[in-house]
Amino acid sequence: MSNTTARYYVLDGLRGVSALMVVFYHFGIDIFDQAGLFENNFIVHTSYAFVDFFFVLSGFVIAHTYWSKLNTLSDFKLYMIKRLARLYPLLLLTVLVFVFFKLYAFYFTDYGFNTPNYGLKQIVIETIEPLTFLNSVPLISTDAGMNPPSWSISAEMISYLIFGLFMLFVKRHQSLIIFIWVGFSFSFLWVHDKYLYTGEWGAIRASLNFGMGVLAYIFRSHFQTKKSFFEYAFLALLIATFYFIDRSRNEMTNLILPFIFTFGVLIFSQERGDLSNLLQSKVAQFLGKISYSIYLNHFIVLWVFYQLMTMVGWDRHSYGLSVLSLVIIFALTILISSFTYEWVELPGGRKIKSWLIRNS
Repeated sequence: MSNTTARYYVLDGLRGVSALMVVFYHFGIDIFDQAGLFENNFIVHTSYAFVDFFFVLSGFVIAHTYWSKLNTLSDFKLYMIKRLARLYPLLLLTVLVFVFFKLYAFYFTDYGFNTPNYGLKQIVIETIEPLTFLNSVPLISTDAGMNPPSWSISAEMISYLIFGLFMLFVKRHQSLIIFIWVGFSFSFLWVHDKYLYTGEWGAIRASLNFGMGVLAYIFRSHFQTKKSFFEYAFLALLIATFYFIDRSRNEMTNLILPFIFTFGVLIFSQERGDLSNLLQSKVAQFLGKISYSIYLNHFIVLWVFYQLMTMVGWDRHSYGLSVLSLVIIFALTILISSFTYEWVELPGGRKIKSWLIRNS
């Protein structure tokens, strides 16, 4: 295995790019893009797939950092504390902010939630599920939870847990158990003929991609290339895959994605090539640094911006105003995310980690 002290800066840059593509995707849905700015853009339509890229990247990085290091219950406990401290501060803040705005919209505006019998009970359920990491499994409901992207944080935490338990209790043939994990996840999705689970079985979708990321780490030493050609080949393959998925109208074609993204991680983990150089630039690294904040903040910005535009009577069918809206939303998301990274993610993570270690 490779040196676990090294950091993959190119993969950090990919996180930033992926987070921005998810913003494009959500802006492109009908409720926000009423002017049809991205109506025929298959790349934007399929950019939800970058959530799967996040899972593959996480599997690779977590395996790189913790492979063969989770040998005792104390190791496992510290690992889970670090994972919780990394995710929870911003998750808590964004869920509570979304609750505030949703309660305001529910009680003081005419906004409709397009859900029969939607009320305070549903708001409570949508709040509890993400804060207990249960909004990617159907234990309470099948809702994605308050702040819709938060389902993937639940799925990610469950993947962390499964990987950690495997490393703790399986001391021989660890690669085989990862293969079995991936095989089970793939089979579950295939048998149920559904890939785009979010609040229902999003954890299985995450497990498949996360496990593929772990496999990418296992086989990285057998995959060596320093040529830019492979980076461009991956980009072309990704665009072709998005086109195929968009045109197929069958969500099961998304099962191609874990394999495409695993190939991409193998390529870019080499950190050699023209695109890798761009991903190591200051801008890409900054976006990678705040990518978690971008991911959890952007839907709130979109949602609140939509509410304000509706209140002031802004013509959402205007192409020019739609372009301006996109620029404003991106600028606000990056600005707010810079703030939450420095003042929520970092200090909140330190406090949670310190408190949990002190009281464990």
